[in-house]
Amino acid sequence: MSYGLGIERQARKWLSGKITTLVPVPVTDSEGERIPAVQASYANYVWGIPGERESLYPSLGISTTSGEGGRRKIIQVQKDSPADKAGLKVGDVILTMDGQPLADLETFNVIMSRQRWADRMATTVSRDGKEETLTVVFRRDTPEPAKAPQSSTRP
Repeated sequence: MSYGLGIERQARKWLSGKITTLVPVPVTDSEGERIPAVQASYANYVWGIPGERESLYPSLGISTTSGEGGRRKIIQVQKDSPADKAGLKVGDVILTMDGQPLADLETFNVIMSRQRWADRMATTVSRDGKEETLTVVFRRDTPEPAKAPQSSTRP
């Protein structure tokens, strides 16, 4: 949608009327600093939204590709993610998650959609020709303590 691309560009083929885009944009960057402006050509309208500190639902923190039999083969593990903390590694092939055989990406997505923060999920992988069961714990990161205001002394 941004810059008139995506669905807006496709819709112009079939619609002769005006198309307006509304795109949500963050009002702060990853450091919490205010974003003062966005490019005027980004959309017809932009809607400022606060940044998300943590997602509503947990993520495993991996990238996968289709492996043998449609199973998911891990190609990337995000540092300090639930998968990393559980010991999942690049090259592992996921056999089961939460007791269910993992036949394809759709099954993976359904299983992940049921997970909530503080859940534990048994995950069986094939690693170097051996099966290994690991426990993934979906734990929120501990928030950093608030910085104390600096005191100033006046002469």
